[in-house]
Amino acid sequence: MKQQPLERYRILLSQLLFEREAAGGDLSEEEESRFVALLDEVWWQLGPSNQEQIERELRQVTVQVGEEPELVDLAVAEGSSALPRKAA
Repeated sequence: MKQQPLERYRILLSQLLFEREAAGGDLSEEEESRFVALLDEVWWQLGPSNQEQIERELRQVTVQVGEEPELVDLAVAEGSSALPRKAA
């Protein structure tokens, strides 16, 4: 059964996000480009109303972090290359 472009777009986007997560947050440029090319191809198969629907859905997605990182303030001398904060 052939998938409709809207459903195909959602599946590809989900796959991209899962692949990124499985890779530790970043994919290789080659893998990322492969997904972007597929998403772009499907995007142009969507009608304007479906494109707007996807954009609305993406605006509603929120990312929540489980906890704030523990940072420690450091004294930094003028002209120093040290970062002003570091992870505890």
